[in-house]
Amino acid sequence: MLFSQKTHSIELLFSLLLVACAFYVSCASAKVVSGGVAMLNILVDGNTVAMDWRSSVVNVLPYSQPATTAEQKQQLAKVKAIIASPSWVSFQGINCQQKQATLDFSIVENVPKSSDHHAAQKDSKTGKADAVSAHIVYVCEDAQSLRHIDVSLFDAFASLSAINVVWEKGSRQGISTLRKDQTVLAID
Repeated sequence: MLFSQKTHSIELLFSLLLVACAFYVSCASAKVVSGGVAMLNILVDGNTVAMDWRSSVVNVLPYSQPATTAEQKQQLAKVKAIIASPSWVSFQGINCQQKQATLDFSIVENVPKSSDHHAAQKDSKTGKADAVSAHIVYVCEDAQSLRHIDVSLFDAFASLSAINVVWEKGSRQGISTLRKDQTVLAID
């Protein structure tokens, strides 16, 4: 029961972070991410670090339609393994263990087009869905002492040029943009 309440609190805080994103990072248009740019929301709450990552499918795959060939399915499986793996995030100075990774790649998986979730991802200008996402939760020994997070997705995805980050830790919050030459996020 306590975990369910904490999960609900985390979801509520992420909703608030998205509102802040709209104001601070000019994400006010319906299309939150675009080619070359991904979005990462980070919430540090107690000893939990929750991350919501969202990217245009073209940043991580060479195609944007449902995977039908064996090669496309293999590429999709590889990308999902990278995103689900805790190896792309390094919490400097503290020990964290990944507890949950929920991926949504329905845009490139064979999902019926009538799916409500699929429809919710459609771009308001083109009517075409184009985003993939992940919700990842870590439990850390001392998350409150977390000061730096190294995000190493740029080597895995050549089309990814920037990650816009919105973070919250206690009463502090901030925004930052990570790039290929600047992968460490300062949280203080």
